[in-house]
Amino acid sequence: LSAIKNIGIDLIRKIVEERENNCNYSDYENFVYRTKKIGVNRKTLEALTLAGALDSLGGTRHEKFENIDRILDFVTRKALRENSAQLSFNFGTPLASEKFSMDKLPEYHINEMLRGEKEYVGMYFSGHPMDKFKDKLSKYKLDKSTEIFGDSHSGKVRIVGIIRELKKKLTKGGEVMADFLIEDYYGKVKTLVYPKAFMGVSHLLIEHNIVYIEGSARINYFNENEEETLIVEKMREIDEMDEVRNFTVYILIEEADKYNIETVKEILQNHHGKDTVVLCMKEGNEKHTIRLGEKYAVTPSETLIEELEKILGEKKVVIK
Repeated sequence: LSAIKNIGIDLIRKIVEERENNCNYSDYENFVYRTKKIGVNRKTLEALTLAGALDSLGGTRHEKFENIDRILDFVTRKALRENSAQLSFNFGTPLASEKFSMDKLPEYHINEMLRGEKEYVGMYFSGHPMDKFKDKLSKYKLDKSTEIFGDSHSGKVRIVGIIRELKKKLTKGGEVMADFLIEDYYGKVKTLVYPKAFMGVSHLLIEHNIVYIEGSARINYFNENEEETLIVEKMREIDEMDEVRNFTVYILIEEADKYNIETVKEILQNHHGKDTVVLCMKEGNEKHTIRLGEKYAVTPSETLIEELEKILGEKKVVIK
């Protein structure tokens, strides 16, 4: 819990001690009622709710977040009522207790939930913003943010990631450029868009946008410090990746599939384009490749992959 923003370790200890000394928190009202007196306030509830720490207490995160002011007011009045009730009980007229009822709201969209987790905890728990593209991305052999500055890397980069911490600024010459982090499943990397490229991609430069980038990896040295930077040359929406050219399509043909080669060629011709196709033939322990000519060049797409995998099986097609 100490990783959650806006909550100090002292308050966390008090929340845990209250639970251990009495009993588990039964619901949202019970939690707020018992912890308000030890320092939990609006900021604390926002952080705990959006981080997902209160998910087990009933209701959606959306409901709990939107009802924060109401429940804080409710438990304050409840405490006053119970004090009054105690006095009334002493005089023989106890007051009935009231239960808090949250306004019903649908849960946040998964992207909103993930943004909350990222903002308050620094990581994702409910999934990843790129998960909806996972099947599509699994067909492409793209670069990982953690590998593009390695000794074995060519320097040319193809990566898909989320735009984070976007800043747009003016150069000394008065032109606009952009500076941001591109984040994928593996990490994040400092990314620059210089004025020449900025004009063509400015409409894609939106915080949290998921984009496909082609560029170059550079390591600069300033005052004996290394700075790893990705320089953007081209950028597209991830849904437009199928329109990117200069990929090579690799198709694994195992021994049992060699009788399907003619069908494979027919499928390739139905998706004719400009990207090269390479057949990776596997017979026993031996492997060799056949680079097909222009007649079988294709335009890679999810439909092409689906048709090929329907006859060859899954994970038999890779685009890189």
